Amino acid sequence: KFNIDDAYTLKDIESNDYKLLKAADIFDYPIKELNKEEYFRVINGNKTNLDCIQSKVILTFNNEEIAIYKKENDIYKCHIMLKKEC
Repeated sequence: KFNIDDAYTLKDIESNDYKLLKAADIFDYPIKELNKEEYFRVINGNKTNLDCIQSKVILTFNNEEIAIYKKENDIYKCHIMLKKEC
């Protein structure tokens, strides 16, 4: 998925001429856009039910990545929190 030709040089980084990758660029997980109620549960790290079948899902709110949730039994719980503050 990644190629050395896509890498940034040290000069690029020193001159702030680079773009950070998002989780969706790295992982082949489905993306679920949260509504406001779901967002407040997720941002506080709460377990939640999601209408998904995949084992891991990237959760977004207003197209911003919030967290990666992992399915355990029939419920999803926080695997990696991506957003630092509410």
